[in-house]
Amino acid sequence: MGVGLGPDSYAIIEQGVSGRSFRASLRTGGPSSKRPRDHQYKTKKRLAEAKLESSKLNLARVNDIVVEVEKQLASLKRQAQKRGVTRSCAKEMRGLLRQVMASKALELDHEAERLASLLHETTAAEAMHAQT
Repeated sequence: MGVGLGPDSYAIIEQGVSGRSFRASLRTGGPSSKRPRDHQYKTKKRLAEAKLESSKLNLARVNDIVVEVEKQLASLKRQAQKRGVTRSCAKEMRGLLRQVMASKALELDHEAERLASLLHETTAAEAMHAQT
């Protein structure tokens, strides 16, 4: 067995060599260890190793996804902060604009009252001047 001879060939093997080969193949798990339990164990071992390798690949993919999501999260946080600052500035600007407009409206009301009073005085003075 394992000498490269076909079924029609003959081989002369020294006494004791075949026993050593058999014991060596048992130690290495070679072709002579065909017990069903050994075969089942090896099959389960191969399946477990394949699952472990698949799990390692999946974990690597998940880690890559986590890194990418963290990058996107940092970018979104910066954008949200900028928007928050922009909104805050816009809100403050609207408040200041309201104050300026209210102040301007008050100033214009005072000017209108002054002009109305001046017009009334001028009209009264003209009327008096016209009677004389």
